[in-house]
Amino acid sequence: NVSAAGNYTATFSNSCGQGSQSNIIQVLSKASAAKPVVLPGGATTFCSGGSVTLIATNICAGCTVVWSNGLTGPFINVSATGSYTARYVNECGEGAVSDAIPVTVLTQPVNPVISASGDTDLCPEQTVNISAANVCGGCNLIWSNGQTGNPLTVSAPGNYSAVFTNACGQSGTSNTIQVLSLPFPSTPVITASGPTELCPGQSVTLAAVNICPGCNVRWSNLQEGSSIVVTSSGNYSATFTNECGTGQTSNTITTTITGPFVPVVQIQNQCKLSAPANGSNYQWYFNNIPIQGANTAFYTVSVAGFYHVSMTNQTGCSGTSLAVLAQPCISSTAEHLSDNRILVYPNPASSDITIEIQHNSDPVEIQMDLYASDGRFVSTVYQGYVGQVGDRVNCKLPPVPSGLYSYRIQSGAGYSCGHLVIIRQ
Repeated sequence: NVSAAGNYTATFSNSCGQGSQSNIIQVLSKASAAKPVVLPGGATTFCSGGSVTLIATNICAGCTVVWSNGLTGPFINVSATGSYTARYVNECGEGAVSDAIPVTVLTQPVNPVISASGDTDLCPEQTVNISAANVCGGCNLIWSNGQTGNPLTVSAPGNYSAVFTNACGQSGTSNTIQVLSLPFPSTPVITASGPTELCPGQSVTLAAVNICPGCNVRWSNLQEGSSIVVTSSGNYSATFTNECGTGQTSNTITTTITGPFVPVVQIQNQCKLSAPANGSNYQWYFNNIPIQGANTAFYTVSVAGFYHVSMTNQTGCSGTSLAVLAQPCISSTAEHLSDNRILVYPNPASSDITIEIQHNSDPVEIQMDLYASDGRFVSTVYQGYVGQVGDRVNCKLPPVPSGLYSYRIQSGAGYSCGHLVIIRQ
């Protein structure tokens, strides 16, 4: 059994001696396959369509080079991405595997697809992250603002996009994401459309004049909108709100509702009526009927009865006076008779009254008219002749409800006015 290299012969020997030497057999000792050292013949990262040569540099005698992609030979040309190794094979078997050589084949970058991590309408001090979802191997991500890396943290308004770059070139531009900057709400300035002292039934419009973009207006009375219509007394203010919060409170406008305007009618000489001066829209009424052409502050009575006036004062409030009982102006042919010259009794009355004449006179026709407390004509109680002192006329009262009434007795000698209380049983 031979395990060492050498030249081996043999001879036969017996009792007759030793024979001649045999032929020679040479035994050689072969080494095991070594570990290959593989070197690239160029750059191992290249664009699609390129290649690199991988070379085994220490090939042992009698060894065959077997590569990890199944090829054999002292070198191979590689054009695909992968990790490449080699080993030597000889009659003694396979040697150790070489160190791996990584090869990367780059392609032209595709367009990035970018998205935002949240709302892109930013309030002060807010940020949003924008990232690319399809980053290619070996690519750099460059943003439209010059920054690199993934993701991009944004705090400033603008239109953001990105491109990929690698050794093979640059991609097209990605989709665009718009980032807006929302301001914190400003302070409103509110104004009134007219006077803030209002008559009953009047209104004034309050409006915010400097509404910030994207802001809502909220009023102190909980209404919303750029303006409100106010019909009551109060202190009014407003605030602006948006996604960033609520701003400071505006200036305050105070509205007040004045009491009802009731003009006071003055009477001179029982027939000259005057309303408050410096007003407008005067209209005089006789027994609740408008008097045509009576549109000034003054009116002279020509017929006895109840008069009132409607008008508008200097602040724009309209009102109607209480009714007043007025008589025609005294003349040489008509005078007011003193209360003791014509008596009306009983007072209060229920169903009947008596008219008694207390002055010397020729028989004369008289007429007694009855008016309600608001000046409306109710009825003529009596119309007929009387004249001698002590003449009495019994009259039936009209079927009116209990209340305070006014009367006027007109005769050729003058007139007499008074009040009559009627109490129904």
